Amino acid sequence: MELLYIIVTCTQPTLNQRLREYTSFKFNYLLRLSVIISAMEYSAPTFLLILFFIIPLFIKLLKHNDSTKKSKKPRLPPGPKPWPIVGNIPEMLANKPTFRWIQNIMNDLETEIACIRLGNIHVILVTSPSIAREFFVKQDAIFASRPLNWSSKYVSSGYLTTTITPFGEQWKKMKRVMVEELISPKRHQWLHDKRAEEADNLVRHVYNQTKNGGGLVDLRNVTKQYGGNLMRRLLFNKRYFGNGREDGGAGAVELEYVESLFIAIRHIYAFSVSDYLPWLWWLDFEGHKKILKEATNTIRKYHDPIIEERIHQWRNGTRAHQEDWLDVLISLKDANNNPFLTLQEIKSQIMEIAVGAIDNPYNNVEWVLSEMINQPEMLQKATQELDSVVGKERLVEESDIPKLNYVKACLKEGFRLHPIADFNVPHVSMEDTIVANYFIPKGSHILVRRQGIGHNPRVWEEPLKFKPERHLKNDACRVTLAEPNLELFTFGIGRRSCPAITLGSTMTIMLFARLVHGFTWIAPPNESTIDLSEYERDTTKAKPLVALGKPRLSSPTILDIRLGGEKSTCIYPTHLYPSGDGFKSDPKREEYQTGRGAEQGGIGFTPSILDNLTAANPPLRLQVSNEVNEPSQAPLAIHLAIPLAVPHCRRSVTHLAIQLTKHTATVAHQPSSPSSRCSHFSRCRLTSPICGLRSLLTLSSLLPPSSSHYSSALSSH
Repeated sequence: MELLYIIVTCTQPTLNQRLREYTSFKFNYLLRLSVIISAMEYSAPTFLLILFFIIPLFIKLLKHNDSTKKSKKPRLPPGPKPWPIVGNIPEMLANKPTFRWIQNIMNDLETEIACIRLGNIHVILVTSPSIAREFFVKQDAIFASRPLNWSSKYVSSGYLTTTITPFGEQWKKMKRVMVEELISPKRHQWLHDKRAEEADNLVRHVYNQTKNGGGLVDLRNVTKQYGGNLMRRLLFNKRYFGNGREDGGAGAVELEYVESLFIAIRHIYAFSVSDYLPWLWWLDFEGHKKILKEATNTIRKYHDPIIEERIHQWRNGTRAHQEDWLDVLISLKDANNNPFLTLQEIKSQIMEIAVGAIDNPYNNVEWVLSEMINQPEMLQKATQELDSVVGKERLVEESDIPKLNYVKACLKEGFRLHPIADFNVPHVSMEDTIVANYFIPKGSHILVRRQGIGHNPRVWEEPLKFKPERHLKNDACRVTLAEPNLELFTFGIGRRSCPAITLGSTMTIMLFARLVHGFTWIAPPNESTIDLSEYERDTTKAKPLVALGKPRLSSPTILDIRLGGEKSTCIYPTHLYPSGDGFKSDPKREEYQTGRGAEQGGIGFTPSILDNLTAANPPLRLQVSNEVNEPSQAPLAIHLAIPLAVPHCRRSVTHLAIQLTKHTATVAHQPSSPSSRCSHFSRCRLTSPICGLRSLLTLSSLLPPSSSHYSSALSSH
């Protein structure tokens, strides 16, 4: 335009001089147009020749020079050409679901890194482990933030949490709380018994559906509710918000709560238009905001009253001991002994933990069991490993996990082939940078395609085939579910990786191991194989997994207890599947505390033996011997002979000795009134090294002890 202005406005005598100055100033390296012009006589035809032929040639040379300069600067990753202002949003809306549209774009471009522009935001998509490592290892500090959008802001109450909060002081504060106070190794061990109780309840719930020779089990519902039960136990020391069901399953309240968690997960980062065009926030495209608000409000309906009441208890002194994560968050103090977290920070962090911890275990176990039911030899191999490490005389425990390499390989293969969502939580670039020789502008959103990496043929041989053996490198190498090389995307890596790797791994492994070790699984009678179709809108299984289960560890036990030389003959069947509904009651009550450690191999509790003498069908055979010499100490020695009836397992009778006094068991009740015939109840754990059985044995310790008193106590039950 400047050159055209010179030609139009200058007179013929000055035109040559002005062109000479312009070309000299702009492009020294080009053949100056002034030389050509000065060699020509200016007639009208010649001037037209200059105007219509030479000038366009000169302009073309200018454009070539500009493109040469621009080519030296790295370009954006390949992708579809965006529209002005809205970018590729029209194509995104026309091609639902978005993740499959993106998958098709990358396949068509045959690229492992791509760029789509949504509004004015560049969304960078990655399916290469090496490129992902460049983002999250080599340049992790640059990509350590999160997007600012309506969805994440609403759920986190203004970015007060850990996972979805952008980089800054609030994120650093809450991450420190998570890592040091909630999921440290010490805290993980502190919460062991709660996890063990929920693993027991899982087995009890499934057993109640399969005990009569086998039964169909909705494993999607079972695995989802296991996650909900466990998170409520860790957060609030409650299995249920409502009453639950008699068979150990979730009630209507729990079903509503868990469903709301999954709705929130699906809508926090869901490619909503208003997340990329903030000036359209008032338009609720596809009802996205309404759905997320309703789900979030349902979750808060159950959380907030508990949190507020608990804070009140700590303030008025009626609560002084930590029992769960909520107590830990409330108890934190700053340097001035003031609460470290505000009420809203506590509520928001509790919400984020509940939402973030529930989806991966259920999805992974459902897919892996589906794949292995269709390949029975794999299911048999996992079962054999469990029998070899654990045996059939007890249930698998967390302490067995390091030795279960094939079981973990199956789960790791499930994460590779069937991730819960196609994308990780987005990272945001905090400055311009270069990755894989491409320009990544400040503010770009970085999304790793989990399926893209897990199905990458350059990384995995036969990527669409379920092959757990690919993760078994050698016998000496312990398999873990984490993948630091990002050849599959489980917990991530770097500053914004999932901090709860140990908890997430434990939940997933115990869920799968208890189901495989405790039961046999086959396809339903009317189906030859399990349908492995993927849901259209996401990567979950299209149809819930319903399989025919049958208990495989039933171990009837006969107890012989001798009391004061008198014999009472009964039979009481006990097996490895937890029974009773004790955990439906308040877990703070002493009679429901097991206090089991990981090394004990117990399975929870069965109904109290003496409390069930008359109700037992068939009844219990008891022979209890009283060897008390000093009434003041009131000791009671019980010798138990336990012959086992375990299929394909021959064991000799083992004798156990348990001694009770009214001063021993820490879980004992306080003595009742002196007028009461039974002045003291002692409870102790009954553990057999053979079968792993542990019950809470209730015994009446009478003062002064005598065989007649014991006999009357037995008969009264």
